[in-house]
Amino acid sequence: MKKLITDALSSKNFLLLNAVSLTGTVIAMGLNYLFQIISARTLTLSDYGVFGVIIGIWSIITIPISSVTSVFSREMAKYESAPEKMNFLAKKYIRKTALYCTGAALVGIVACIAIGQPLVALALAGVPFMYTLAVIQSYLQANEKILQYTLLTTGIPVLKLGALLAFLSLGFGLGGAIGALVASSALALAAAAAYLLPKIKKVEKVQLTLRDALGVLLFTNALMTLIVYMDLFAVKTYLSDEQAGIYNAAEITAKILLFLSWAIGVVLYPKIAKLGHEKLGSEGLKLLLASAAMLIPVYIGFQLLASPFMILFYGQKFMESVEPFKLLSTAMLFMGFAYLLTSFLWARRCEMPVLALHVVAVAFNGALLYYTVPSGGLAAAANATTVTGGLLFVSLSALAIREIRRK
Repeated sequence: MKKLITDALSSKNFLLLNAVSLTGTVIAMGLNYLFQIISARTLTLSDYGVFGVIIGIWSIITIPISSVTSVFSREMAKYESAPEKMNFLAKKYIRKTALYCTGAALVGIVACIAIGQPLVALALAGVPFMYTLAVIQSYLQANEKILQYTLLTTGIPVLKLGALLAFLSLGFGLGGAIGALVASSALALAAAAAYLLPKIKKVEKVQLTLRDALGVLLFTNALMTLIVYMDLFAVKTYLSDEQAGIYNAAEITAKILLFLSWAIGVVLYPKIAKLGHEKLGSEGLKLLLASAAMLIPVYIGFQLLASPFMILFYGQKFMESVEPFKLLSTAMLFMGFAYLLTSFLWARRCEMPVLALHVVAVAFNGALLYYTVPSGGLAAAANATTVTGGLLFVSLSALAIREIRRK
């Protein structure tokens, strides 16, 4: 049985690898939402609203690590037949990423303490660990070792939940919830490094410059993340902390659709990167459409079961989050489609047009939120994100069609 499973995974079958990635993602999301539920039920509404904003800042800083994974895995995939060169790249960028990110984090921590934001400073302490983990994930993704990749991404929320329970039991409250982010990333990096470093001892030097592509993808990924947190920031700015807590519960749950698209993208990305252009309109398009179709059943379930779903997990005090959740589910479906299209285009080196579209989307979303949230409340914030997500999806679809038709 073990040999059968190993052989099946080695075949790199698209549906099987997606099944592994999605299963791991569902488990990880379950643990992440348990983390959110415990935090919501333990903290006051005001503290939970503040926690949502800190999570948003953490995400804006750390979620762009997927661009690190994208660039490194795309370039490492070229050396699939030369593993010692791939090993060299992995070791080189693990070391450089750890060094540069530690320096940047220390500067940020000092600055945050100086301006009286110790909770943000605490969150920043986890940044070097998360970015260094991204390089290890790149190596696994480039080799299509999706099982190992999934075990790593699933292990992080296991550690995070354990750290949260430990810190809360010690009475640390909001600080403990934030500290759990840092502790889990540090422990996950230690485990991943212990697994990978002995496997990449043999190296062959290779010259590779990633700075330009990495910069573009980092900026784009930061903008992608900003789009799906701008509404929460607007609610926190223009409305009350209590309403921010209600909106945070709705949004973090609707983001299941977005998180699922990331899991699907883990499998989609290396396959599109390795395809010849002549197969893009046939095999590539089929892979893209199949990936998008996987999100539809989840979206339908959210629309049909919104009320019992939210009340079951968050309790009656979050009853007001049901309607924003239904609206935000549509927004996150569009953003999930947009992410899959972005992965498709990144794999084909179409970085600059994608960046331009995200710059416009951020500006457009910001204007919508500014003019509608003060008077329209939570529904206006959710509608603004939905409109922005829909337009971004249509625009990226046009880019993908152009790339497929390119001679």
